[in-house]
Amino acid sequence: MQTNTSINVFTSISQARAASIVAVSAAVTAVAMIAAPESSPKLFRKLTGPVSTIFQHSFILLLLGNGFVIALMLLVPAAYIWVLGAYLVLLLIGAFVEYGMVVHAHRRLKTQRASSPLHRSPMHPR
Repeated sequence: MQTNTSINVFTSISQARAASIVAVSAAVTAVAMIAAPESSPKLFRKLTGPVSTIFQHSFILLLLGNGFVIALMLLVPAAYIWVLGAYLVLLLIGAFVEYGMVVHAHRRLKTQRASSPLHRSPMHPR
């Protein structure tokens, strides 16, 4: 008994065409959201700082990644385990890089404090 594991969301078009529609729609939406107008309205001027820009770009990358994964799953449903494995590997790499940055900043902060004249004791000069 053989079963079809793909979901028939789009009944009148092929899965390849549906996947390409999803991928292109995600890319067009992402590019449109990243592109900023030359002069923004007063309501949106608070959203142009560095923190909000970083948040917006990470959100767009998340949307693009999800659109790509959905398109890939519609094209090749058997690739699920490979995509999940790649996602977990990238997640681990990102976590290691993040913790590495935290450790590096912590060590750098310790050396700056040790060499700072404000943190030296007048009773124990070095």
